[in-house]
Amino acid sequence: MSQRQPHRRVSYIVSTDLIEASDALPSNLGRSSLVHSLVHHLGLLDISTADGEADGAQSEDDDSGSEGSRGALDQTRKPTNTESERSKLLKVLGSGALDQAGADICSSPAECSASPPSSLHQASVLTPSPATDFQLTSYHAPEYIRAILNSGPPYIDRRCEGSSDESYGLVDDCPRFPLLAAHARQVAGAAISAAKSLLADDEKGEACDVAICWDGGRHHAHKARAAGFCYVNDAVLAILELKRPRKVAVREAREEREAEDLMTREIGREDAVFRDGQAAQPLTLSFGARPQEIQAAVAAATTLVKSSKRSADARQTVSENGSNPQRRRPAIPSRKRRMVLKRLERILYLDLDLHWGDGVEEAFSSGGNAPSRSSAPASTVPSVLTISLHNSSPGFYPPAPPLCESLTSSSHLNIPLPPQLGRPPTLNRLRSSCLAPLLDAYSPEAIVVQCGVDGLAGDPCRAWKLDLACVARWVAEVQQWAQEGRAKVLLLGGGGYHSPNAARAWASLTALALGRLRLPNEERRQGEAEQESTVAGRVEKHATSGNDEEGTLTLATPIPLSLASWPAFTADGGHDSLDVPAPPELDRRDDVEEEDNEDERYLRRIEAVFAECIEALRSARGVVDGAECRSGKRI
Repeated sequence: MSQRQPHRRVSYIVSTDLIEASDALPSNLGRSSLVHSLVHHLGLLDISTADGEADGAQSEDDDSGSEGSRGALDQTRKPTNTESERSKLLKVLGSGALDQAGADICSSPAECSASPPSSLHQASVLTPSPATDFQLTSYHAPEYIRAILNSGPPYIDRRCEGSSDESYGLVDDCPRFPLLAAHARQVAGAAISAAKSLLADDEKGEACDVAICWDGGRHHAHKARAAGFCYVNDAVLAILELKRPRKVAVREAREEREAEDLMTREIGREDAVFRDGQAAQPLTLSFGARPQEIQAAVAAATTLVKSSKRSADARQTVSENGSNPQRRRPAIPSRKRRMVLKRLERILYLDLDLHWGDGVEEAFSSGGNAPSRSSAPASTVPSVLTISLHNSSPGFYPPAPPLCESLTSSSHLNIPLPPQLGRPPTLNRLRSSCLAPLLDAYSPEAIVVQCGVDGLAGDPCRAWKLDLACVARWVAEVQQWAQEGRAKVLLLGGGGYHSPNAARAWASLTALALGRLRLPNEERRQGEAEQESTVAGRVEKHATSGNDEEGTLTLATPIPLSLASWPAFTADGGHDSLDVPAPPELDRRDDVEEEDNEDERYLRRIEAVFAECIEALRSARGVVDGAECRSGKRI
């Protein structure tokens, strides 16, 4: 195995109110509690942080609107009774998470609320705040928000003549339901809280590297219309929160240079006194030494001891981490820092859902957001770049534009794939040829991934038949690049109508974000069938069933028996592990790679268009970087 990467700080957005509101969504009844319960019972959550409400509550700019528009939302505010959110979560999720040896990590709420085992890296649970009217209308039309927050019978807005449930899309696949108002505020607030957790003050050590919100990802909702089981577009609201300017304390460039010079001199002195583990010899005193000589010797010995200890600590850090020590910046004369407004300049939105992410693309496809794909070098870089990987077939919702029409600018890149190409070999190829070079060319500061899993094998949509490892590798590619490029990552949920498989997938991706998931070898998985045998109704897997490190999961890790909903995972011939395998007949690479095959020509066409857009992004970045360098600014 490769050297373990340092842990990234991961926040996990969940609350009892969010679970209740998400469970009530007609298209995904009960899915939220199933997902969060599995994640909890796999020992991936630190619930001791659950009582701390995420930074998403009322703001000074909040215009929360009339009390009548809130209706059923009073229950979504933080409870005022004596029962803590931590205790309520443990009741909903079930106490007694299992470790990988099968023993209880905690058997009572008191034990679960204690500090997590130091050997296990867990995600910090953050309690989200319901979205306010001001936050919801930062993208959505105010009249539409008033319509979905009204909890009465079919709604007619008398202030907007002709406006009704039908005009707002609140019919057919987006009907009203009792907790609609709570669902809208809770889901939007959860995604916004997740984005806020990535932008907290780094000096206070509160910023997270990865934020997870599995109840989000409602990517079909439009500015003034519900669509495709989506009532509010939380993905858009989260991106707008990431783009929002925030105050940051900075020092002058001269002070930075002084600090670097001081650090260089300090390192030089340490290395001169203590090099390669051998300390310099102290002064020796002969009998009858003078007081001045004794005083000089004591001072030299004191300096030697202090310098040796600092160097020894630094070398111990090297041996433990396998990398250069993180030296503390030496103190410099105190100066007042400047407060400047800072915002993220480049945000990448990656949509892995089976359905086209039309709502998010629509929100950020306005003119001027991206350079044109023309022969002339582009002079701007898109502030938001959207990529949607989705199924494309006649009659499939939503009707996606064909490839030749969808890649008209580098602000939104689509990968429409017909059903016969929705399989692991195709996606593995496009991940390497399209995603990896695009990340290098665009160099995003934050990456939002909509992790819809309705393309997995066994989903009722039945369009694609992907395995879980294939989807996880796309997320792993993003996280690996983000870790090297120091970009923030926000993981959202999305489609997934086989609830046990959605729980398997998102629990596995949570472990992946924590560095606690070991994926199978890609080549071996394509060519090696896994042996299975049934013993007393359970599946025993004979290939890669063990964990090589404490707390590390694999796709063969069994569903914990302590999970109250365990039977749901084995119903209808299901299996009891985290894996979602592809049908055996799809593991073979057949005629897709033949040069004269129509599917192969289509894939090459996708790669050619992506290559052109990547070159446009590189040219745009070069123009912008050059302008920033000439003006003395850092991009």
